Amino acid sequence: MEVERESDWNAKVIEFSDLAEDIGKHAASIYRAVVLAKNDDDAATIAELVATTPMHSVSVVTRNVKSTTIVPGAIKAKIYFQKVEIKHSLKGGGEADGEQFHQPRLVKQTKGECKSPTIRDTELLRVVIPQETVEHMGDWSTVTKEPRKFVFKMLKEELPTEIAKAIVDTWGYAQERDEGQPTITGLVKVHKSAVKLMLSYSGIANLIFEPLRWQDPLPRVQVKWIDKNKDETGAAYRKRRIDMRPAYGLARGRKQLGLRATYDPTENVMHTWYVDHVPRTWDDTALLECIEQQTELVEVSIKKPKPRGSNHSAYWLLAKSPPTIDTTPMYFQDDEGSWATCWLRHARPTQAKEREKRPIKDDSRMRPPETGKFGMVTKHVIKRDDDRRRQRRRHRLSQLLRQRQRRKLQRNKKIEETGMNQSTWILTTRSP
Repeated sequence: MEVERESDWNAKVIEFSDLAEDIGKHAASIYRAVVLAKNDDDAATIAELVATTPMHSVSVVTRNVKSTTIVPGAIKAKIYFQKVEIKHSLKGGGEADGEQFHQPRLVKQTKGECKSPTIRDTELLRVVIPQETVEHMGDWSTVTKEPRKFVFKMLKEELPTEIAKAIVDTWGYAQERDEGQPTITGLVKVHKSAVKLMLSYSGIANLIFEPLRWQDPLPRVQVKWIDKNKDETGAAYRKRRIDMRPAYGLARGRKQLGLRATYDPTENVMHTWYVDHVPRTWDDTALLECIEQQTELVEVSIKKPKPRGSNHSAYWLLAKSPPTIDTTPMYFQDDEGSWATCWLRHARPTQAKEREKRPIKDDSRMRPPETGKFGMVTKHVIKRDDDRRRQRRRHRLSQLLRQRQRRKLQRNKKIEETGMNQSTWILTTRSP
């Protein structure tokens, strides 16, 4: 039997079945109680019964799953909670006439006034653990088994305390092989106020942090890529970049580490350029001379030429230019004395190889968290194999149904075009 606990209310608690008898015992005094009703019919009967008393202050508690009021109760001495609707009935006076007329209610158990908690905005960052940056710390397999534990260890030991406190959650770790280099990637949810500070420490604690989107409040940055020296270890390469003190930490490319710096529209940035329709009669010197005279590119070096037909060539160049420029023209006279134009543009990045990705077992069953009303993080378990099988079965059945519908539509269309139905066809074929 479900009952409300009398210790949780500032008045006695009775069942609906005991109400009539209890009212008779207090006929000469103010009747004050909390009465439990199972449904609206019971609540209506309770209202009629208490109306017979000369003075009363009664709260009627009715179960209502749509209500937002939750009260404690007990089932066989075990605590439970349920949603209820509370209605107060008052007769013979008001709260100003004494405490006996006060509405029966739950005993106040909070320390102070109830206020909505402060919700802090959060941001998602990608965390990358390259093998070459932790190879000096021991066995790589220990990091792959418990990457989440390794991340929190680095945050606690290597980074300021405010960064570790700003971490809300981390999940979704997987082992990848990018350009032949094993890495571990995951997601970190942090307070938005600590994002800039966290990025400034990117690469320092063997962890590289990357925003999923560069948007407010993140500033616009530019990356200066630095090549790795011959025979330089990964740890030494990383340390050399960190010693340059980048404003927003290290960025990770396919084969390089870069320095994130504040965007400066006046500072030249190194890019790979591509130029086509260069006369075949030109050599490297002629091309460099034309670029120097007509463009803003500086420190130009030719990477490799590429023949393009019998009259033209194409070149890949490495040069610095203002970050606002991504194309620039060059004018020249061809062999016939006519003026022609060839354009230089930023080279398109080569097609990246598909990364080999293997979810790490400990975290592969966790989906990205969802933020609820009060910022609480709820993790969801990925569907099990039997759920996946049911999904595939439903998918196959829906495909078969669509195929049957298409065949039926095609058959009906063919019948309409021939101008006869199926029964006519059967009769004509069977006639002697």
